[in-house]
Amino acid sequence: MKAILVVMLVLGSIPFILSRPYIGLLVGAWIGYMSPHRFAGGFATTLPLALLIAAITVVAIFISKDKEQERKIPWAPPVIVLAVFIAWMSMTTQFAFEPALAKIEWERVLKIQFAIFLTLYLINTKFKLNLLVWTIVLSIGFYGVKGGIFAAATGGNYRVWGPPGTFIEGNNELAIALVLIIPLVRYLQLQATNKWMKMGLMGFLGLCTLAVIASYSRGAFISLVPAFLMMIFFSKHRKVLFLVVAIGSVGALFALPDQWFDRMNTISTEEEDESMQGRYDAWYLAYWVAKDHPFTGGGYRMFTQKTYEKYDHHVDNFRDAHSIYFETMGEHGFVGFFLYLAVNFLGFLTGFKVRKLAGTKEEYAWAKDLAIMLQIAMVCWAIGGAFKGMAYWDLPYHYIVILVIAESILKREREKEELVEDGAVALGDQSEEAEPEPERFTGGKFGISKRKKSKKI
Repeated sequence: MKAILVVMLVLGSIPFILSRPYIGLLVGAWIGYMSPHRFAGGFATTLPLALLIAAITVVAIFISKDKEQERKIPWAPPVIVLAVFIAWMSMTTQFAFEPALAKIEWERVLKIQFAIFLTLYLINTKFKLNLLVWTIVLSIGFYGVKGGIFAAATGGNYRVWGPPGTFIEGNNELAIALVLIIPLVRYLQLQATNKWMKMGLMGFLGLCTLAVIASYSRGAFISLVPAFLMMIFFSKHRKVLFLVVAIGSVGALFALPDQWFDRMNTISTEEEDESMQGRYDAWYLAYWVAKDHPFTGGGYRMFTQKTYEKYDHHVDNFRDAHSIYFETMGEHGFVGFFLYLAVNFLGFLTGFKVRKLAGTKEEYAWAKDLAIMLQIAMVCWAIGGAFKGMAYWDLPYHYIVILVIAESILKREREKEELVEDGAVALGDQSEEAEPEPERFTGGKFGISKRKKSKKI
């Protein structure tokens, strides 16, 4: 029954996508992050729903009349470097240690990046951007709410896991994903005007936080703490928010089982923890491969038993990189590693540009809030990603392009304002020169200009 419902929802969205292509991106994001077909099970599990929606979206771009705003990719610095990074990864694939495995991963990464650039092309208004944010939050947050309720019902004695066969299948991956959407939940709460919506989002945030804690993920927990500290720092109601977080933290400390504390205590005893030792082995391997092949690295999926043995690392259980940094370093060399860092760093700096463009204008407060919360999420990604090999996961790239799109929207609106101001000045000058016929300029400062100034994004 669930499988039929999911398929019906996907197929039912096609007419809307054909008339408004950006809806295809929203449906694609829903499928990509929530994986409803895998959650539903049955025959829907193996259906290429994401590929179908992508194809329909491309067709819709050519036949749709939904062009109220010009479509174009904003080639901001992080987007340019991202394009170079994609080209570089394509080049390193030709020199991969494991050609067959590398080709499979390369194709998957290209599909992800195609959706990212399609987002840059189709999402060009505040309304569409907020719909994308809601889609991401609800898609991943579904598992946060589900996991939070499960954790509360079981007293946190069992780990919370993600949907099978996805990027966030493991407890660590799901927990990091939830940490990354928590700031966006806060953003949506700041934009909400209805008190019930605000309260609902607060409960949503609380359940996602509980799910992170109950995942037993040390990396995610390390990321969660600075996330809340930064959200408190940027809040206008610091004292109230700090009190809420403090009470919740104390309550969690008394409610959590001893096994959770035993797990967290291994953070300070990594040398005694087999899991951390396995990470160290992978990181050393990544460094030595990059040292030998600084330009090409070992290509996608180079962390195999064969590679470990080649570099005299005789381990019982070979591991993947378990770090976004060492993953890109080992697979794409030092050049690929620095390109990856550049994409993320330039994306983070774009947040400051958005905040500067927004200034203190009330109508642009949404962009400022969004930029701050995304920067908080990116800091959490920089911390949590150090312990997981998820360098090609689409969510962090989505965050970067959301900032780029927000910057593009604000620039466009600022340019309109400047044109209106210039027009108002010109009309004012002409009215002074044509004093005998003032009725010719009755629109003037309080007519046309005022109407254009009040236009919101």
